[in-house]
Amino acid sequence: MLDGLYACGPVFDLCRANDWRYIITFKEGSAPAVFRDYEALKSAGSKPSDFVAGELHQTYGWVNGVDFSGHAVNVLECRETRTKEDPHRFVRITDFPVHERNHVELAKKLPIEIGSLRNIARLLLEELRRVDPDVP
Repeated sequence: MLDGLYACGPVFDLCRANDWRYIITFKEGSAPAVFRDYEALKSAGSKPSDFVAGELHQTYGWVNGVDFSGHAVNVLECRETRTKEDPHRFVRITDFPVHERNHVELAKKLPIEIGSLRNIARLLLEELRRVDPDVP
């Protein structure tokens, strides 16, 4: 799982070259055109899936194959509401295919090994510095 700052072509390429799977936080402002494409495809495509447990209500939506700088990514969204709280929206991009049987698990997936996460972050930073020498 990576921060939205890593949602870019060089990171997608690096993950693919090393056979790494990714789930990246996706915020509307980080790639507005991609987010608009997702919203348009979502409203024309998948039927939302609801999960309710007591005060918790979650609505999931997803679209596979959204173009992100020439890379096909899958977008997964969870809108979560608890009684007496403001709603929260969580959106992630991933290379995992999203479907009815796995969307809840993917929405909550976190890295298991912190050492692996540090290694991936180090390699990502090295690659970004190689592509753009101005990266600190």
